[in-house]
Amino acid sequence: MRQVIASIFVMFVAVSVISQQPPTPDVGKPLTREAFTQQVQSLEQRVKSNPEDADARGALLELYGTESIHFMPLTEAGKAARPHALWLIEHQPQSDALLAAAPFLQVDPEGYQQAAALWAKQVEQDPDDPVVLEHAGQFYAISDRARAEELFVRVLQLEPGQTMTATMLSTLYQRDEDQATIPEQRAAIARKRVAVMANSLDHATAESRFDGLIDLAEAEWDANDVERAERYAHELLDSSSNYKGQWNYGNAIHKGNLILGRIRLRQGRIADAKDYLLASGRTPGSPQLDSFGPNMILAKELLEKGERDVVLEYFDSCGKFWLMGKDELNAWRAAVKQGKIPEFGPNLNY
Repeated sequence: MRQVIASIFVMFVAVSVISQQPPTPDVGKPLTREAFTQQVQSLEQRVKSNPEDADARGALLELYGTESIHFMPLTEAGKAARPHALWLIEHQPQSDALLAAAPFLQVDPEGYQQAAALWAKQVEQDPDDPVVLEHAGQFYAISDRARAEELFVRVLQLEPGQTMTATMLSTLYQRDEDQATIPEQRAAIARKRVAVMANSLDHATAESRFDGLIDLAEAEWDANDVERAERYAHELLDSSSNYKGQWNYGNAIHKGNLILGRIRLRQGRIADAKDYLLASGRTPGSPQLDSFGPNMILAKELLEKGERDVVLEYFDSCGKFWLMGKDELNAWRAAVKQGKIPEFGPNLNY
């Protein structure tokens, strides 16, 4: 279930949602229960008064998609979001507000069936509309992997420079890779990810290329092409100064340095690997990092080499942006000080 919630959050921060009233709450800063209830009631009344108020429906999906996890069960939020999601799929399938609705419909069986029928109809009516195809693919990404892959591939055929779509297709391949048990099979799947991302970035704008370089560098590492992984990680870091203040800047600093650190560790250059670990912890944070926390794979690998002090320093840096992870960081510190390697859980993959 946590993965579903994570999917909601990632899709929300990845795409700018349509302008709407009341003002969108800051990601990572949850509303109070009273404020959440007031906004929901106000927006629901707007929809009741004017069923064609697409902005109000979009704002409701955003609230249910990013704030409801603090105040109501996921299934309840899904049912509340259903009528607005279905209306937008039928009447405005290009609305980015649908991004927050896709995961919720997976836990609402009745809503899912209705949404699936509507998306099938929209895809049939607009088979060459890349936005419709992408939104449909996002809907299927959790529940129907083959259908999602087919739709994402079609989008990239129509618009090769769509880095967001390429990232989503890459994520599907990442799932396949995570499930593979044979190293050669994992590397082969990683090569598919590389092909998707590299082709997309060759057609992308400079900003879109920057946003996609993290996935490409990671895919090259997973495909065991260290030289290309290093090249893309350096390109990511070298270009990052042009995008300060953007949501992906902190991710770039974090992931670019981690990739280079893992490369140096593989080369036996432990001092350099430690420097890169600390550099990755000096990220200003990002919506994802602030909520789900930093990646701990390089920290774990250094702990396996007995490098405890640098990992503890890394924890301190991460605590400056991962305020929500105070308890986890404290537990990890305690374990490291006892000479243990913590159970980092999903933070080995974020």
